[in-house]
Amino acid sequence: MNLKLPFDVEPLVYTKDHLNRVLSDCAERGVSDLIFASGNPVSYKYHGLAQRVGSRLLTEDEMRSLMNSISSNGGSAVLSGRDYDFRYEVIRPNRGGYYRFRVNITQTLTGASAIFRSISDQPLPVEKLNVEPELLRALINVKKGLVLVTGPTGSGKTTLLSSVLRERLLHEHIHLVTFESPIEYVYHEIKGLKGVVSQTE
Repeated sequence: MNLKLPFDVEPLVYTKDHLNRVLSDCAERGVSDLIFASGNPVSYKYHGLAQRVGSRLLTEDEMRSLMNSISSNGGSAVLSGRDYDFRYEVIRPNRGGYYRFRVNITQTLTGASAIFRSISDQPLPVEKLNVEPELLRALINVKKGLVLVTGPTGSGKTTLLSSVLRERLLHEHIHLVTFESPIEYVYHEIKGLKGVVSQTE
């Protein structure tokens, strides 16, 4: 797939409006990641393959301004050189609701980089996970103790945990409190919940 820009001409400087239009277009087409990085053109990942959207190289000033426009801490993260994760939402045109993204800002050799990863509206049912049933049962039935879920970026840690929490909320009269950085999946719109969840960021 070769994604084209959702506007006629590549902008001289990306604004929040340009970003939102590209993100909306990416979400519509099933793109997993949109990458804005200083010294590089805008890129995206589709089925694990990286492709360039445009040809113009993004500047550090442009990145700082863009990150300031979408997050109160984004620009300062760019200046300080620290990593920063947050959730970003774009209004879904014509259908209501939002496209949701997890954003990671980090410093690279060429300057600031921001990766926008698309997030589903709700966690997947556990039946749709490619995980051994015995492992799922063990996770779902944990009542106390500490469970560590580890793996590289994109390996499905958050997807697994959110699906397990979804299963428990559907079948148990419990109150779950989450501490997330940032909040990705949300549960309150899932139909038929028996449990209650309080998500904090």
